[in-house]
Amino acid sequence: MALVRERRQINLRLPELSDCRPRFPLPLPPTSTSTTTTTTTTTTTTSNNTSNISCNDIEKIHVLGHGNGGTVYKVRHKRNSQIYALKVVHGDSDPLVRRQIYREIEILRRTDSPYIVQCHGSYEKPSGDIVIVMEYMELGTLDSILQKYDACNSYVGTCAYMSPERFDPDTYGVNYDGYAGDIWSLGLTLMELYLGHFPFLPPGQRPDWATLMCAICFGDPPSLPEGASEEFRDFIQCCLQKESSKRWTTSQLLSHPFVCKDPRSDLGGLVI
Repeated sequence: MALVRERRQINLRLPELSDCRPRFPLPLPPTSTSTTTTTTTTTTTTSNNTSNISCNDIEKIHVLGHGNGGTVYKVRHKRNSQIYALKVVHGDSDPLVRRQIYREIEILRRTDSPYIVQCHGSYEKPSGDIVIVMEYMELGTLDSILQKYDACNSYVGTCAYMSPERFDPDTYGVNYDGYAGDIWSLGLTLMELYLGHFPFLPPGQRPDWATLMCAICFGDPPSLPEGASEEFRDFIQCCLQKESSKRWTTSQLLSHPFVCKDPRSDLGGLVI
């Protein structure tokens, strides 16, 4: 007797190029008691005679913003009238914190990119405050940009790492948590790093939307080979749950044995 299997009704829609409507409104990130003063980059201004700037060389114009443990001012160089952003990091007695700040300053000074704010110099005040002379961004802070434009509430990026609920919201989108999709992407990325190829497809195969949709929504999550440790296998399994409500949260993953089995190390020494 032949067995007849009931056909599953697939109700998935391929994206239209002109369809730019928001898919899922993402929840706001955790609130913070401090505001961010990261600035946006427009053009890069170089100067060769400002590597040794002291507090006597500049005059403050006004405050640009307050950040985590510091204040950013708009300042003018007295001799050449060049405009800078002066970041004052309040003195911290912890030597590890100060060491990290100076490492970040050194990295910025060695970086020459039109997409990264330039650091023109730094010095330390008698009070212990660390002063950083940075490129002035004329478009203002990210906070001012956010007040002018609405926050992004749609998904962007590579569809290969999208979670099932983003492909098929009708089936997997119940009680959707926007951050759960990032947990799926994390597990898939770690698995790809271990395997050396995209886990859902054979090595060398170029994915398209339909292939990815069927593999992610209707196929079983990929599994690691036997050579992987039990902790790593379980960690990946906690990330790649097709139902978003069953995926572990960030806090749960940070307490997973795969993360906690080795003692924490200071990575500051690895920064050149």
